[in-house]
Amino acid sequence: MSRSNPTEQLINPSKFFFEWNGGDGGFRYYDKSKGEKGERVSVPYPFDFLVLDTCVTLKGYNEPENKGYWSNEVKSMDIGKAKFTVRSKSGVECIGSYRECKEKLGTKGLDYVASVYVAYKSKEGLVMANLQLKGAAVGPWITFCKANDINKIAIRVDSHTEEKKGRVSFFAPVFKAITKVNEESEKAAQELDKQLQAYLSSYFERQNGLNEQTLEQTVESANKPQENRPIAAIENPAVAVTVPEFDPSADLDEMPF
Repeated sequence: MSRSNPTEQLINPSKFFFEWNGGDGGFRYYDKSKGEKGERVSVPYPFDFLVLDTCVTLKGYNEPENKGYWSNEVKSMDIGKAKFTVRSKSGVECIGSYRECKEKLGTKGLDYVASVYVAYKSKEGLVMANLQLKGAAVGPWITFCKANDINKIAIRVDSHTEEKKGRVSFFAPVFKAITKVNEESEKAAQELDKQLQAYLSSYFERQNGLNEQTLEQTVESANKPQENRPIAAIENPAVAVTVPEFDPSADLDEMPF
């Protein structure tokens, strides 16, 4: 917010918002500049990035009721105590902890999503981007994070594995550690992180203010008719996956830029 306009909208500084394509493999993003309705654009391998910060959000799709779910973001470390406000086109669906929201809406399609802010290696150099890792991608990501200090390495995805659960086949990403990051890249990533932290500080300050309201006040406000209210386009969440084995001791080349 600014001095002259304390209610101005916060703008996420990420240049790209990537999602994992479990149906075909690889990352993709939505390009609004392509055609009247835009289109999803696939990103070729290798997909290289450095992690800036990690958050969690809740998303999903309720097929019988034909509506998507989305929520605010919380810091990954705060997931046990933070409150989520889950919304749909119908209004506020749930306000509560991760456990409470999952108990109420988990059987209706709501799921955990890792919202990972990264310094992404693009044609223009390092730019800030956001990875929405859910379904087929979130299991491998969580396992990779347990085996590696993601704040001290760079990460590459240049392959995927074909998985199967029941009759459903899908692709899961293989995350690989790049243990050597050159000084220029590290410095550029830290500068991007400063921008990100300024945004997140304002974002969480606003979220904390909303959480101080009563449930009745928040629901009443959110459910008031609003013109042009954006409705998130959320796909059906992918099924859980078996994480491919990866040897974190196998060093790759230095981050190539």
